[in-house]
Amino acid sequence: MEYEYAITVMESERGWGQDYWEEKFETPEKAQERINEINSRNTSSTAPDYYMQAFAEIRAVRKDNA
Repeated sequence: MEYEYAITVMESERGWGQDYWEEKFETPEKAQERINEINSRNTSSTAPDYYMQAFAEIRAVRKDNA
């Protein structure tokens, strides 16, 4: 059984709301790199009008071999 690793990303824009999606990676290390890449852009101490955030959880999910 093969697995891939999923993270959840959130995009938020003032006045438009939030959107969530899942991104999948071949290794947990690649997933962690993406989390770090997205979250490294969040340097403000207050929430800006637009930002993206990747949640820290990395989930192992079965690959869909269809």
